[in-house]
Amino acid sequence: MEFLKRLTRNRTSKASSGSIGRRTVMAATAATAMALAMGPAAQADEVADFYAGKTVTLITGFPPGGPAQASLDVFIEHLQNHIPGNPQIVARNMPGAGTLRAANYVFNAAEKDGTVIGLFSANILLAHLWEQTGVEFDPREVNWLGSPTRRPTAIALFRTDAPAKTFEEAMQVETNIGSSGAGASSSVYARLLNATTGTKFNLVLGYEGNPRILLALEQGEIHGQLGYSWASLKERQGHLLDSGAWHVIAQLAIVPEPELTEMGVPMALDYVKDEMDKRIMRLVFGVEEMSRPYALPPGVPADRVAALRQAVTDTVNDPAYIAVVQAKLPDPVFLTTGAEIDAFIADAYSLPQEVIDNAIRIMSGDNG
Repeated sequence: MEFLKRLTRNRTSKASSGSIGRRTVMAATAATAMALAMGPAAQADEVADFYAGKTVTLITGFPPGGPAQASLDVFIEHLQNHIPGNPQIVARNMPGAGTLRAANYVFNAAEKDGTVIGLFSANILLAHLWEQTGVEFDPREVNWLGSPTRRPTAIALFRTDAPAKTFEEAMQVETNIGSSGAGASSSVYARLLNATTGTKFNLVLGYEGNPRILLALEQGEIHGQLGYSWASLKERQGHLLDSGAWHVIAQLAIVPEPELTEMGVPMALDYVKDEMDKRIMRLVFGVEEMSRPYALPPGVPADRVAALRQAVTDTVNDPAYIAVVQAKLPDPVFLTTGAEIDAFIADAYSLPQEVIDNAIRIMSGDNG
């Protein structure tokens, strides 16, 4: 897929910089093109008049606390300064089903005037394509604003006293993996790895977000978690790594993390033999490069969509925001634009039907 080739090149060149990165917008949506045709001055005036004195509600599909909340708090503090009219932004947590609950609400029930923004897990980008149960929207109709947080290498994190000590052993014995819901990263990864590499991951569902999953891991309720960030692990649970209580058994990514490679941690992709399965795994791992995308529901006026997309870009490039991120957050931030998200989704839907059907079989857990 052409988008994943570009994404891989971008990550290879930027991942080591530890600073804010910015990619060129590859394409404009029809909505943005229409808004630009109005003329910049007229567009800005109308949008500013609309937002002046208003409160924008940001619905986040993540529970309070944890990396998502920390990133959100920092981002919205600066975002409101870049939206014409400078509206106040108030966050509202709506966790559930791997952020699918919040996505269904924002894209169907929320106001479609630009006063409600959503923040979700990147897995919802392909949930409709995979025919995941409970999806009530088509991502091709959503107004994606961009993803100003990019998660570095995702990992398979295990207790060192788990039945499986290595990825190879996880292909031989059953281990329990914690997850919030069927659509969450840990669940998607477990089903994908079971189907493509032969691992025997057993999902334990119902945890509200990573903080609760990691607590369960620390207390021995589960054996592992799939999809957590290597950088976040070092920053927040480094003592458990240093003590030998936890370790990483695989990299869940399309580009190796040099530090993990030096430690001898293998790439899960290397255990996949079938070429079709490799295409599916690259697509799923590529989704994680989008990390936590922001979006407006379908039907929002084009000029407000364009203004909010620009506000996201301007925030990521704001020196004040950059300074706070580099001081407080463990992960470097790279902007994936709304147009790039549109392109990724379009690439995914253009895959051969055979690949999509096989992916649906894997994502649904039907491995027979």
